Amino acid sequence: MPTLSQLPTPLMIIDVDVMDRNIQALADFAEEIERDVRPHIKTHKSLALARRQLDADAVGLTVATAWEAEVFSGLCDDLFIARSMADPVALDRLAALAARGTRIIVGVDGEVPVAALGRAAATHSTRIEVRIEIDSGQHRCGVEPAEAAALARRVAGADALALEGIFTHEGHVYSVSGPGGVDTVAKRVAGAMSQAAEAIRSDGHALPTVSVGSTPARFATPRYEGITEMRPGTYIFNDATAMLLGAAEEPECAAAVLATVISVPGGRQVVVDAGRKAMASDGVPRESVGHVVGCPGARFHKASEEHGIIEWPEDQPLPREGERLRIIPFHICPAINLHEELVLARGEEILQIVPIDARGYGRVSEVLGRSQ
Repeated sequence: MPTLSQLPTPLMIIDVDVMDRNIQALADFAEEIERDVRPHIKTHKSLALARRQLDADAVGLTVATAWEAEVFSGLCDDLFIARSMADPVALDRLAALAARGTRIIVGVDGEVPVAALGRAAATHSTRIEVRIEIDSGQHRCGVEPAEAAALARRVAGADALALEGIFTHEGHVYSVSGPGGVDTVAKRVAGAMSQAAEAIRSDGHALPTVSVGSTPARFATPRYEGITEMRPGTYIFNDATAMLLGAAEEPECAAAVLATVISVPGGRQVVVDAGRKAMASDGVPRESVGHVVGCPGARFHKASEEHGIIEWPEDQPLPREGERLRIIPFHICPAINLHEELVLARGEEILQIVPIDARGYGRVSEVLGRSQ
């Protein structure tokens, strides 16, 4: 069998056994508390990995863009676009998918996106389901819980739209620190979702779905009464951020960039061939580009395009030029998007190489071609 030593670095490798355990652990938890799982595929963007999640009883998939929806509609006929959209071209692409038989659910957080989505659905003579985004504390997008009923009336009044639920992303959990921080956020998020759901139902609307999504809080927020669905993304791999928040430990991290030491110029500095173009920039402001597997004291604190700078701990022997290191990215989602393929491995053995099918935003030339 081929081995990792036959491939050039840097490359993104996936420990298949760890990944499968992560998928199954969430599926088991969801079954225990009777919640649906709709994983966010923006983390891996791979049809092969999404198939594994669906095989573990995911009810559908969450996507972020019209391009991702188009790619994954061939695998799954139940897709949720988890953000408000106002781009008429993107909405037209989603409505076209719905008209061809894919269940499309779209997030909204204002009257303009509702109107734009309704026009797109009407143009394609189809009906699109809608979830209202609730600002549960992140303060990025979404309506306040008290404003949810008013927007629900707008959705319910649109001929081509159907209110299906509410959703939130408890992204502010990533800024917590200290014991109990995640649980505190989860409780507040659940309270905000309960308030919004009660207001909408009291106004006479059915609301089948109350959906939350965050890997660090995946075992916390969904436990609260009233939550029906969870949409974590990075849980399939975990990353250095999850480790920092205590949501995962090194053995639970499935994805790593394999990098080669290219220089040990002096002192305790080690330079690898994986910089921002392999690891992504997210995390650099926190002075943590990634976590060096097997050497927790190493500080990967700086990166340029093709160089990663690591401060090696005094109590560990310095690696030599040519030695390979596994480095867990700080934020795995943008790091995956920088690569063309994922190398699925067990130890040093290569099991499969799969494409990152929905990498980027798609080819604009193909979009133009369809419209002409």
